[in-house]
Amino acid sequence: MNRKEKLKFVENFLVEYGLPADEAIELAAESVEEGQPIVETICFQMVAESVLACIHTSGWIRARSKSDGDEGELLKRLLHSGAAPKDLAIFARMMQREYLSNLGCVLDGAGFSGTPEVPCDFRIYTIDENGSPLIALDELHESLGWSDLKTEMKLSRLKT
Repeated sequence: MNRKEKLKFVENFLVEYGLPADEAIELAAESVEEGQPIVETICFQMVAESVLACIHTSGWIRARSKSDGDEGELLKRLLHSGAAPKDLAIFARMMQREYLSNLGCVLDGAGFSGTPEVPCDFRIYTIDENGSPLIALDELHESLGWSDLKTEMKLSRLKT
């Protein structure tokens, strides 16, 4: 794909992702010019977010509190102690975001406080049709961290 085709592809992707056209054009130009993997990073973020619990409804908290085993018992105790299902769902989402953000730090190669010393680094690369690495994704921890409740509610609704 030549530069012009790449630019148009990134612009279209960003508009479909929800950015206003003028922002998409500006961000696409910057991304293509600097070789930033914006499309790849957003795609990874979309996949990672798909594993997060939906928080626009707390029904899953109530349903899991009825299950057998440790998980159900824990949720029963929390609900019985007065915790609101809605608050538990938001707390679960916050902890999932924290985990994803920390995992993003590991995958960025940046690590975080308390990361053990290991003899190798980790990176995520997009690959070509032959499985060869093309471009490294970075700064994942920033895009995967908790932003605010309004954004989290919006993102959770995108999955339904």
